[in-house]
Amino acid sequence: MDVAVGDRVVVAPNYCCGECARCRSGLEHLCVMAAFHGINAHGGGLSERTAVPASAVHVLPDSVTLRQGAVIEPLSVALHAVKLSGAAAGQFALVLGAGPIGIATALNLRAGGVDRILLSEPSPVRQAVATKMGFDVIDPGIDDLAAAVAQRTDGNGADAVFECAGVAATVESALASVRARGAVVLVATYKEPLQFNPYALMLTEARVMSSLSCSRKEFESVIDRMASGAYPLDHWVECVPLADIVVEGVEAASAGRRMKVLVEVATGGL
Repeated sequence: MDVAVGDRVVVAPNYCCGECARCRSGLEHLCVMAAFHGINAHGGGLSERTAVPASAVHVLPDSVTLRQGAVIEPLSVALHAVKLSGAAAGQFALVLGAGPIGIATALNLRAGGVDRILLSEPSPVRQAVATKMGFDVIDPGIDDLAAAVAQRTDGNGADAVFECAGVAATVESALASVRARGAVVLVATYKEPLQFNPYALMLTEARVMSSLSCSRKEFESVIDRMASGAYPLDHWVECVPLADIVVEGVEAASAGRRMKVLVEVATGGL
């Protein structure tokens, strides 16, 4: 892609070798040498200067703002999870966790024609955000999640469940809420190994899969959808000055008091 000085761009941060069996079969995001810019590869978002391969750079359409560009990557990660699940229009989806990835997953479900979506979230702040965005939300600490899913699906269970909280208890909730031969997608990352009863799978023949990053095609699809207005940023994306990033950014987001936090590294904002 031709890129000129001054172009507004977004970077797909995942690297691949291009030569292993996975890369050759079109699964570059699962490359055996996979690395991510700013995580286990050089550079990062707070570097004064950074360099990436030209193939990772995507010029933003005129209709896409820099703030929108900053959330294309998490939206792409969520789109990949939705694609893996096979969720389709007319089906019922359950999203466990209404943080940034949970909201991104719900937005991708909605953009793909799935309009029966339930979000489960214990944080009052995130509950309020999801409700303002027009989603059906329950508090798993107060409401009976299994009963809520059964009520909304005539007892069948969810066609697709997305675990976006990264908590062992929500994995159990996912297995208890999915319909027979439905799909459970583990989108979150986990600090500790998970334990679950395999009989929970045998009794439903549900598919359980994990989801990692996204493909180049999915990244480009999100840019196209963004340009067409598919992903509103109202309520769930907010900016924090660099000087406040520790307390008002990292700590607040980790505690569930904020949603997707963007860092303003220069004057003028996004």
